Amino acid sequence: MHIHVLIPSYKRPNELLRLLRAIEQLDLKPRKVTVADNDAERAEAKAVCQSLAPEFAFPLRCILVHERGISAARNALFNEAANEADCDFAALIDDDEIPDTAWLKELIQVQASTDADIVGGAVAPIFDGSPPEHIAEHEILRSQPMKSGPIEMVVRTGNTLIRTNFIRDFAEQWFDPAFGLTGGEDFDFMLRAKLKGAKFAYSNESVIYHFITVDRTTSKWLLMRLFRIGGTELASNMKNRPPGWSSSLTLVRTFLGLGKGCLLFLVSTNKASRMKWKGRIAYHCGRLAAFCGRLHKAYA
Repeated sequence: MHIHVLIPSYKRPNELLRLLRAIEQLDLKPRKVTVADNDAERAEAKAVCQSLAPEFAFPLRCILVHERGISAARNALFNEAANEADCDFAALIDDDEIPDTAWLKELIQVQASTDADIVGGAVAPIFDGSPPEHIAEHEILRSQPMKSGPIEMVVRTGNTLIRTNFIRDFAEQWFDPAFGLTGGEDFDFMLRAKLKGAKFAYSNESVIYHFITVDRTTSKWLLMRLFRIGGTELASNMKNRPPGWSSSLTLVRTFLGLGKGCLLFLVSTNKASRMKWKGRIAYHCGRLAAFCGRLHKAYA
């Protein structure tokens, strides 16, 4: 079985080194690892790979992606996997994460039992410092426990296994450059995959650990992230028009969601509850901004 691990990287050489060392410890070994360096000017990720490659446990390659944006980096990685005739699966992980040693083994087990095209896994946070509980326990920073097996749709690519034949047969650009600097390119790809008939599954036992820096444990950062997610999800739905989706109905639901969020925020009596409903308000404000054609460029 040929598994190709794909890693987009941007200005995180130390984090990339940590990830690559963790990949060497996996129970189920990949055949190859490829890194896409999206900072072609400084090329720090390429330097890390060049220093490790001679003694790395598996073939390690780095490609420079000159076009800025996470979509360009992910497209370059998918192109690498798709052009390998004997590659069975692509495993996706980000440079600020590390896998549990059973990561690939658990993803493959669920894929084999469900025959899924795309399998997602769990995310557990590792915090720099000690954020307040109402931040640390927020649902946006950690995946919620789910039963392993078939699901309706995977929504992110930070811990994902994809059948390479599905990538090859996709017949259009995988990640839309319009989301390159906003994020949300992974949701858009997954939505289009669903519309093409992809089968999805989830592995609760396949865990990656996401390192969360201090600047990402503030109320402001969480609210901006939810604002961005609301906007990019709506923009993707507007673009792809999945069956049953309606602009007018979504707009009504957005205003209702805003009203509910404001009301429940006002009556909340603890920080966790107030943070939850502030987050829902931010999410729906992001949707309204997207209706007006404005998306937050989180990665500009």
